[in-house]
Amino acid sequence: MRELHDPRAEVFLDALEAALGGPGRRSREVLAEVRSDLEAAVSHAMDQGQDARSAWASCLEELGDPEELAAAMRGPLPPEAPPTWVANARRLVAILLAAWAASIAWEVRSWDYGNRLGLFSMVACLHLPFVLLLWPGIVWRRNALFRTSTTLVILVLVCFAAFAAPRTEIVYDGPVVELAVIEEPGGAQSEVTESGAEQAPSQALEAPEQPLVDKETVAALLALAFVVLVLSLVQQGKQRRRILLVTAGLLLAVDLPHTVEELLFVREARTAAAWIEAEQERTGLLPTEEQFASGYEPLLIDDLWYYKREATFSLQWSRATQSSSELGYHSDGEIWGND
Repeated sequence: MRELHDPRAEVFLDALEAALGGPGRRSREVLAEVRSDLEAAVSHAMDQGQDARSAWASCLEELGDPEELAAAMRGPLPPEAPPTWVANARRLVAILLAAWAASIAWEVRSWDYGNRLGLFSMVACLHLPFVLLLWPGIVWRRNALFRTSTTLVILVLVCFAAFAAPRTEIVYDGPVVELAVIEEPGGAQSEVTESGAEQAPSQALEAPEQPLVDKETVAALLALAFVVLVLSLVQQGKQRRRILLVTAGLLLAVDLPHTVEELLFVREARTAAAWIEAEQERTGLLPTEEQFASGYEPLLIDDLWYYKREATFSLQWSRATQSSSELGYHSDGEIWGND
């Protein structure tokens, strides 16, 4: 069996280890890989007819200077792993932050009927980058685009888009009053309104300036740009795909119960509305709340609230996913949600 060993290789590997920052788990892994590749290259050269001495010399020369090789490796290589307690603490904070974001997304989803994709996505996008930066081993490489100043600019733009008040213009909408000057005895003057005109207080109407894109969408797009910026720091494509799949799974887990709940409510409300309209056609009057409670047999939701007006009615239901929010149905077919 051929023995692959040369003192010059040991000197080279020792110098490479020092250039990588000294002994450690990362440097051991790198040295093991370099040694394996070097031995394979030497073995191949010897199979081609080179003697051992010249084979080692040519292969080491191809690797180049240990300092330059270490500098080239330092960028794509992850840093030395932090102490175990630090890594675990960062994981715990990242998990708590992700849970907090999920709870906010859950509550935001119940504010209205249907998915407000802009607001829903913005909640996720504002938290995901910080979860990725906290979790050890995901983001380790500096990026020229990702700096403190860039981050602050993005956050300021998000806040401006979300909270800046629209400009208004004042429009006078009152009657025109003409003044006439009348000279009185003694040279005194007084101002009176023209005959037939009454003085009226000024009326001002605020005409909001409608933006081309609503603030919610702008803020969501800026938050999405923040996520893309941080995802560009993730070194491994496999990790990036896993992050996107997990995030999409969490958002789906938040959205799906609300969507199912809304479908059930719509079905129940339309069935109840059909019963109310049948009763109205039979008796000529809308049923009372008591008649609805005693006469209507629910399909799945047995706690609908029925409100009767003169010629219209509405049905409301406190959401099962969020008791502080409601879903509503009007006799004209409108469906809404409110917090």
